[in-house]
Order: sequence, then structure tokens, then C-alpha cells
Amino acid sequence: MDLDTKPFANPLVLLADTTQQCNSHFWYRRIDAPVMLSKKSFNILSTCLEKLATLAGFDYIKRPAYTIFNDDRFKGHRRTFWKPILKQKFPIYIISPLFGVIWPGDNMGLYNAAMADVFVLWRQYGLWHVINELYEKNKCDCVISFLPQVYDNTIRVEGLPWFQFTPESFVNNMPTLLKLTHNRS
Repeated sequence: MDLDTKPFANPLVLLADTTQQCNSHFWYRRIDAPVMLSKKSFNILSTCLEKLATLAGFDYIKRPAYTIFNDDRFKGHRRTFWKPILKQKFPIYIISPLFGVIWPGDNMGLYNAAMADVFVLWRQYGLWHVINELYEKNKCDCVISFLPQVYDNTIRVEGLPWFQFTPESFVNNMPTLLKLTHNRS
């Protein structure tokens, strides 16, 4: 299903991390997130990260997230999609079993964790609070989720206008998301 931009002007876009990761030999600069998280949200994310980092074999390599994930949502689109969308501070975030929520321009590293193994922890600590805060601070009018069901069920915020798309449809919808980015300028 293709994205129709008429119902919304400023969506919060969510997509899942990927199991395919790489340590790119290209150097990419970190790109600052559009909003800063509150202390409460930061504590939710850092508490869970501390609990999961060793189990996930986390290896900090100081590369922006959008350069580490390596499937068709990222590979081949780093310069044409990700850099422009991040420079415009478009509210697009990666949902991660290890980090909870990642701004794609934030430096991070490689890890091996699956949401199916950790979703109970994220629900217990209230990852949905972080999503709700990002929604409010970015002044979004809806959530567009390209998340698999287990991810979506872990972070879904009741009461927010929530549009569900298949993870596989993200690449086909990149041109529409770029158009939304340019309309915000």
C-alpha cells in the first residue's frame, strides 16, 4: 500500500532496525536529532540499554545509525534519501531492540538483538512514553509505522492517529517521504 500524504503534513515515521549491519569504511558525520529527549525518556532508554548491551554483544563503532544498517531500506539510499531527510530534521526514527529509539543520525555500533526477545522489557519500562514524547515535541499530526507487528505492539501509543504499513513498503514510499520533507521547509 502506498502512502497518501493528504491526511497529514507532519508525520512521525517509525521503522525497525535491521539484522544486517556493517561497519562502513566511509566516514559519515553525525547529524543532530530534531528534538532533545526529556530526562525521563533518556532514563527509560539508558536503563534498558544497560540491561541489554552485554547480551546483545554491543560494539560501539561511532558511526551514524543510517550507515550501519544494511538492508534495502538503507543500502543504496544513504546519500539520496537519508542525508537529505536527516538534514531537514524530518521526524523519522528507528525502533531498536537494543536502543529502543534511535535517531538515524546518532552515532552507535553493531549489535545482535531481536525485538521478539526483549519486547517485554521495553513494554515494562514504557518505551511508548518515548514515542509519545517524540510525537509531541516534533509537533506531529500522526504516526506512520513501517514496523513489524512485534515492534508496533511494543511501542504503539493508544489515542494517536496511527497508520500501519508493511516494513517492505518503506522503500517504495521513500519518494513520498522526501516530498513531505521538502513541504516542511
